[in-house]
Amino acid sequence: AYLAMHDFSLYRIQSIAIRYIAGFGGIHWVDMEQYALQAYPLIEQEDDVIAHMNADHQETMRHYCQHFRQYEALNVTMLGIDCDGFDVRADEKVLRFDFALPVTDAQQARVALVKMAKVAKG
Repeated sequence: AYLAMHDFSLYRIQSIAIRYIAGFGGIHWVDMEQYALQAYPLIEQEDDVIAHMNADHQETMRHYCQHFRQYEALNVTMLGIDCDGFDVRADEKVLRFDFALPVTDAQQARVALVKMAKVAKG
């Protein structure tokens, strides 16, 4: 949809150096290791987590939509998951759900998703 719009493009920027300018002498270089997100296991496990959620947890994802976004969805599909949360297509909407704490692997994601499910189901 975005790419079909007039004069719209997506770019990937790879930083090689970062200079922070806060004004009035608050200027310094930022260490790339502190800035750049390091690879974490969930990146490689994402497809498996998504497949599992879409195959086995449709009702749970509906509960997420109802409780956390006050949206009644008939059709739900997990689209992606990352260290900060996950995205669900709920009918025609895309909803973002944030984790309380960052996760780095499928097991931590599972724990976070189960906690959210318990809250959502009451």
